Amino acid sequence: MNETSSAGDVIGALHKPPSMAPAEKVAADMRLMRVLLLDAIAPKPSANAPGEYDVLSSSEPEGHLPAGSPLGRPEQQPALERAMSSVMLDGLPRLPASVTEMLTEVGSLPQDAAESLRLMSERAGNMDASTLLSSAQLLGELMSQANLALAQQTVRAWRANLRADAGCTEDTSTGAVVGNQTFRMAFDALLASGRTAAEIRDAISEQEIEIVLTAHPTEAQRRTILKKHQQIVALLGQHDKGTVLTPGEVTELEEAISREQLAAWRTSNVRRSKPTAEGEARNGLMVIEETCWDAVPEHYRRLDRALRRIGQPPVPYDKAIVKVSTWMGGDRDGNPNVTAVTTGHVLCLQRARAAELYHKEVEKLLYELSHTGPVSAEMRAAVEQITGPRQPGVHRKVFPHEDGYGLAWTFQTGCQEDEPYRVLLM
Repeated sequence: MNETSSAGDVIGALHKPPSMAPAEKVAADMRLMRVLLLDAIAPKPSANAPGEYDVLSSSEPEGHLPAGSPLGRPEQQPALERAMSSVMLDGLPRLPASVTEMLTEVGSLPQDAAESLRLMSERAGNMDASTLLSSAQLLGELMSQANLALAQQTVRAWRANLRADAGCTEDTSTGAVVGNQTFRMAFDALLASGRTAAEIRDAISEQEIEIVLTAHPTEAQRRTILKKHQQIVALLGQHDKGTVLTPGEVTELEEAISREQLAAWRTSNVRRSKPTAEGEARNGLMVIEETCWDAVPEHYRRLDRALRRIGQPPVPYDKAIVKVSTWMGGDRDGNPNVTAVTTGHVLCLQRARAAELYHKEVEKLLYELSHTGPVSAEMRAAVEQITGPRQPGVHRKVFPHEDGYGLAWTFQTGCQEDEPYRVLLM
């Protein structure tokens, strides 16, 4: 496959059929990302003349064409304007052709490691500083995308594990299914060893798991790059559904991956200044908001499903099995820059973000919990503490716009008093 081929030319070749081996799926994801990236940043044949490239030399500043370019002549000014428009619209300047040629050579190196190293050293020795920098950046980006492909394979393997656990026929060869047990497998093993279902539930309910976040894992990469990488992995997961997607949906997915790639490529992945203690806390909050906020409830739901299967009720609602804590913003003995003022700022930040997250969830519940009709005596008492006793035959709204009541964006005119969940939420 030509590394500089247009992404549209290889869509059909990059689909991953269900029978494809895990290593082949990872390789297919890597090929897809490589083709899409190079399609965005590699030199493209110029429409002006065969063999010419709309590409800026790595030694020329942005906004200038290489010396000697025919577009630099006065009679070619309209073409120059078109070329510079392409630079702006396509996210150029593109890589110099020598860099993509180097990448092609890497793919055809001999298997002998010593000989490959000698050839690459010879190639690098003939490069100028700018080309060396561009080559290192490209290879680094490709290695990063290989890690993204492996991350997607981890998700893919875990899903296969869950399907196999439920009785579906799945490839159980090495690498296809991760070895960690599911709750179902663990519970079945405990029952077979003589434990009762009630003992399993009691042990689960008494568990205490504390996830402690530190600053060290988040200092290496910027939040901006991490979010783009997360989005690429999510898009690769959608791309796995290629057999049920329309050609237009596949194209949209690949264009979305390409946009994220190009944005990451043109974004500096190195911090320009040392993060403050508050900045480290913000990075930690991203882990909570982007991962823990959804993963912890899903963990509880999986536990409840596994318990229901063995005839047990869910984990009690007042049991907090998983807790999240952090050193960031409070590490007084390990970071001299953390003061009482810093800790106060971080606590305010965490409270504000927690309130925002809960507010979003309440907004969702206001739409979902639209129930009316009979409720338990306990809930009716809680509702009437807010609305007062209901009058038979009288229908009214509560929480309208009155003095002392703030503006509700979702239910700006209040809600019906016979909608108990909405009354309690508002």
